[in-house]
Amino acid sequence: MSSFDALSYAEQVECLTQAAHAALAQWGIQPRAVQLLAYLNNAVFRVDTLGRAYVLRLGRPAAGRAAWLGSEIVWLEHLNTVGLIAPPPLRPLNGEAFGVVPVEGMETPFLAALFGWLDGDFATLETLTTAQAEQAGYFLACLHTRASQFVAPSGFTRPRLDWEGLFGQNSPYNEGANASIYTPDQRAIFDATAAHVRESMAQPTSDRQAFGLIHGDYVMKNILFRSGAACAIDYDDCAWGHYLYDLAPLLLQLTDSPSKDTLRAAYLRGYAALRPLPPDELTRLETFIAARHLLSCRWVARNLHNPRIRERAPAILAGRAAQLRRFLDTGRMDSRGEEF
Repeated sequence: MSSFDALSYAEQVECLTQAAHAALAQWGIQPRAVQLLAYLNNAVFRVDTLGRAYVLRLGRPAAGRAAWLGSEIVWLEHLNTVGLIAPPPLRPLNGEAFGVVPVEGMETPFLAALFGWLDGDFATLETLTTAQAEQAGYFLACLHTRASQFVAPSGFTRPRLDWEGLFGQNSPYNEGANASIYTPDQRAIFDATAAHVRESMAQPTSDRQAFGLIHGDYVMKNILFRSGAACAIDYDDCAWGHYLYDLAPLLLQLTDSPSKDTLRAAYLRGYAALRPLPPDELTRLETFIAARHLLSCRWVARNLHNPRIRERAPAILAGRAAQLRRFLDTGRMDSRGEEF
């Protein structure tokens, strides 16, 4: 554990806020205000200047992260050029795709990315309307259509979230030594779920209409509604993956809504308006939802460096294991359970 990881949550936030101010100099920005919006695995700040607002993201260093971030910036630049509403990335003054900034207690600098602020409104489980659910589905279909046409330039690299990429030994979500937090019963449930998922992900990944660049974390905190349409923010988890898997995160969230059946139908209707879903794909969706839930367990274990995650991890994992046990028994995901 680094000396940074040993700090309290408040102390980590203080270090990261200082790093945010230092990072902004690489863009020549003198902020009027820097506000922390979220800190789980990344730290995300709103930056206000005279007349303009930005989003600054500081990401923990890890193997391959620099190349991934550079490619994320290229992908977002492409989306902005083809007319899809996406966070516009801004390159530092040196022309590179991102900045680097030291954080006290860390041997390797954090990676810093800056984006223009997008105005809009977020929905919650309590406020999401059927019209918004349909808009969310339609936008995701637009994103997948653009992805199916995208020709990656030389050097472009993002994680690959096929079965091996999600659950294999070389997965970016591999928990490493942190897997020791699982109980033997939880490990058995997670292994059984992964084996079940493997069968549904056996289709070829060479089909550009079924497999390509996905958002990777298409949930309500990353879906913005503006002028009667939806768009997505936070492409940090974008990856090569099954388009069906990209539908799963929001479907998993909707399992906790009293209007889940109506909202689910609207979401899939919006998606199918542009990209029809054959019956065999609809029947596999439940397994992809379970795959997302299982991946969230790996994410929790991987991010125990955050004190808030570390404190709540045992209870969160116990609840999610119970839900996956019900999936194995019934073939249905009834609830996503407690979230961070």
